[in-house]
Amino acid sequence: MLDELKKKKQNLKKVEKPISNLLTDSGRKEAQKQVLAVNVEKWMPKLEEKNLTFQTKLCPITHEEAELIIQGCQEVQKQGFISEETHEKLLGMKEKINKTILQVKGAKENGVFVKLSSRSPKDSVHTVPDYKERYISNLKEFLSKSNLTKPDENLKLMAIVQTSKDSMKVRNAEEAIHLLTHSKRILMDLTIALKQEQEVIENFVFREWQEIDVDMEFRGFVYNSNLNAVSQYFQYFSSPLLVEKKEEVSEKILDFFDNKIKPLLSKDFKNYVVDFAFNKENIPFVIELNAFDFSDCCLFSYAKEKHILQNGPYEFRITEKPQKGAKSQLDESVKSVIDLVDQENIFN
Repeated sequence: MLDELKKKKQNLKKVEKPISNLLTDSGRKEAQKQVLAVNVEKWMPKLEEKNLTFQTKLCPITHEEAELIIQGCQEVQKQGFISEETHEKLLGMKEKINKTILQVKGAKENGVFVKLSSRSPKDSVHTVPDYKERYISNLKEFLSKSNLTKPDENLKLMAIVQTSKDSMKVRNAEEAIHLLTHSKRILMDLTIALKQEQEVIENFVFREWQEIDVDMEFRGFVYNSNLNAVSQYFQYFSSPLLVEKKEEVSEKILDFFDNKIKPLLSKDFKNYVVDFAFNKENIPFVIELNAFDFSDCCLFSYAKEKHILQNGPYEFRITEKPQKGAKSQLDESVKSVIDLVDQENIFN
């Protein structure tokens, strides 16, 4: 019995934290340098011109505006809400943010994806007012498309990921400011950016919103300009469709990178992490670039498999079957929503 439990524990994929979490102060400076090297402004124009990534519009952030967003973030962390005074000041950015949003293709009908030059506020999606209701709706939809009578853990994970993705969509400045000021990632990135000696330290980045299925996002690892490994991005769940089409998807990603992306980026970018997605028309796109070594490695391991990530041969990994206990990999704030809905016995 004990041996069986040990085996199950070993089979459960642990989320490996990026190396940046373990760095000394001097090492952290190098990490910051590498992260800044793949900010969206550096690579996006090369790919957007060829329609290989989503349309993107930038809105500069000044030092004063960055300090104001940081103030909002700190108030949220300390007291759970933003003071009326700070909120009114934040709304001073409303006009220029709304103007930029409306420049993005389809913004009026579909909304936009919001991030900064470095990262997105994806850690604050659970603070969106109707997050739980969205999760219930997504769970019902996933259940209706399955052969289950009530949702299992794998289906719940697919639904919560879908909900988190949906909650990144914003339609106006107020919604964008809410996500940004409730994000620890944004607080960290702007604090670092303020140390840079330049007038514009980051940009608000508003990107065309495209509907992407939760099982159609992938993370690739590029070293010496070669795509050596690709992982299912949301590794928490297993997708029957993705399992069925594994080889087809793998070949499409490799072909897309070798023939479309590599020729455009290889001169200026050698080692990086690249996120891919297929839209509803099954057309591949690049979502973004991230720093090699300093991004989540999904189904690979920097510590144990760096030789694969750096040298290949090319390997494509997905979660082949549901993993017991996979929910434990989620952030507590998101996991608590699943638990809360479970307690309501909606599907019994």
